[in-house]
Amino acid sequence: MSNNHKFRKARTRTLIQIGGLVEKSGLLDRLSISLGQDLQRDNALRDEVLVLLGALSSLEEEMGRGDYSRNLWKERGISIIKEKDWQ
Repeated sequence: MSNNHKFRKARTRTLIQIGGLVEKSGLLDRLSISLGQDLQRDNALRDEVLVLLGALSSLEEEMGRGDYSRNLWKERGISIIKEKDWQ
C-alpha cells in the first residue's frame, strides 16, 4: 500500500468522523439537512449548505482571533456526548 493511499484512507476516515461530529451537534437538524441527501446535487439544499459553510467559517474566524472559550466549548461537547449516549 503506497503512502499516498494510506494518507487518502486516513484523510477520508477523518472527514467521516468530522461529519459525524457536525451531525451530533444538531446543525443538520437545524438546517433541515437529512443524512443521505446529496449536498452538491440537491439545489433545494443550496441555501442551507451555504449557511452551514458560513457558520463554520465564522467559527474558524473566532478561533483565529482568540475570541472563544475553549473550555466552555469543551464542556458543551462533553454534555452533548453524555446526552446522546455517544462513545
